[in-house]
Amino acid sequence: MIDVTSSSAANAIHWLASSLVGFARGWNDAPKIAALSLVVLSGSGGMALGFSIVTVAMAAGGLLSGRKVLETLSRKVTAMPLAESLTASMTMAALVSLASWNGLPVSTTHVSTGAIVGARLKHDARAVRWGKVAEIVLSWVVTLPVAGVVAGVARSLFG
Repeated sequence: MIDVTSSSAANAIHWLASSLVGFARGWNDAPKIAALSLVVLSGSGGMALGFSIVTVAMAAGGLLSGRKVLETLSRKVTAMPLAESLTASMTMAALVSLASWNGLPVSTTHVSTGAIVGARLKHDARAVRWGKVAEIVLSWVVTLPVAGVVAGVARSLFG
């Protein structure tokens, strides 16, 4: 007979929620990887090479900065009880999956941040570290213009 405790059940549900988040993220990122592969393919030799270059670049980016993003979202935005954490995870998985199903590219980090803050707001808005949330939003606002400037400079130097 299997002894199921509330702790082991909650653990299993949390693993399921995490798996759904991972699946949704992969489903949403796959078309982006394919698009980047096409761009790489225009200047290289073959689909496998293009896919490999993009895959290595994305893995390196995930290893170099993914842990920092994960640390920020899991510890620096707000502390959450298990129920709120599960709510945030399931909400994120549902929203990203729905967007992916409809072919809409979304930022899983943006959706995760919104789900985390939203889940915590229900019980204690003061527990949200609003300064950290403001830093995150500022980074989103600054990223696109800065990337555009860097791309323009690179184009003028190398193009």
